[in-house]
Amino acid sequence: MITEEQWQSYSRNGYLRLGKILEPAALDALRSRADDLAQGRITNPALQMQLDTGGTYESLPGTVRNFDRATLLYRKI
Repeated sequence: MITEEQWQSYSRNGYLRLGKILEPAALDALRSRADDLAQGRITNPALQMQLDTGGTYESLPGTVRNFDRATLLYRKI
């Protein structure tokens, strides 16, 4: 349950700290899966990815189903 104080913090800061929600092994598995998707070792046509070019948010490239080359410089999947 989210408290009133947490909602106020979210309104003030734009994010909500949830604390630990996954065990380290599960988090490692998610990271590995995301890396495999970004590097093209596995595919999922239902997903879209966005490359992280290091620029401003407004100049980021759009989402794609797969990257032109294997990379770990992804912003989101």
